[in-house]
Amino acid sequence: MATLQFWPHYKVFESIKSMADIREVFPTGEANELNWCFLSTSGVHGSYATLDGIHEPDEGEEPFRHITVLIVQPRLVVLRCGNVNVETDEDEQFLRRLVASSIEAVKESQKGNLPR
Repeated sequence: MATLQFWPHYKVFESIKSMADIREVFPTGEANELNWCFLSTSGVHGSYATLDGIHEPDEGEEPFRHITVLIVQPRLVVLRCGNVNVETDEDEQFLRRLVASSIEAVKESQKGNLPR
């Protein structure tokens, strides 16, 4: 039996705490018209650190593998944000694919609105 789940509209949730939280929203690792993922958005909830930058600690510092995440659910007008530790190279590759597919999903959603 299928269940029906209702999501609140026009909400911001600081609910992303781990890679598992991201994988719950994106089980295939791909964005679509319903869910987009952006990294390094900073604002009041994180930093501008990028995936490229998490591997480059300053001399004498520990490696920094923490990244800010913003998940946009445009049809619900819901934002989910937080910070996660990128634990493995597989996590990093997952996030890179997810951002790339998010950019493509945004472009697809805006066909008809772009300059000709």
